[in-house]
Amino acid sequence: MSSYEMFADKNIAAGELANLMASAGWGTEGDYDATAIEKSLSAYPMIAYCRDSDGLLVGYISAFTDGAFSTFVGELVVRPTYQQRGIGSALLARSLLPDNFVQWPDPVSRQNGQSGKCPVHAVPYRTGYSRSRFPERSV
Repeated sequence: MSSYEMFADKNIAAGELANLMASAGWGTEGDYDATAIEKSLSAYPMIAYCRDSDGLLVGYISAFTDGAFSTFVGELVVRPTYQQRGIGSALLARSLLPDNFVQWPDPVSRQNGQSGKCPVHAVPYRTGYSRSRFPERSV
């Protein structure tokens, strides 16, 4: 079983983020310009990511928040071979969502069959999707 470590800084190389995005089916590595990735990394006030014990980037989240009512997730991506291990949930928890905005279960609670509710307005989605496609559901 691999171990993971979470970080909340911007020490990510453009190439490794492009590789992570491509691994999740978000284009190819060549679709990502290093300058654009660096601009994105510097623009987001909140970046968190996860590396495995070998240092491989396995998860990433970027977000803006007003610290009171709203948090907007830019990207949340987990390498497919590392999904279903609580990494995405842990990254989302690191994005500093206020406790009264949405309750996300921690990976331990999730493994014990507990879950939190995710209101419609808190579900991150990519451009082209509407909220009506995401009814209220448990995480």
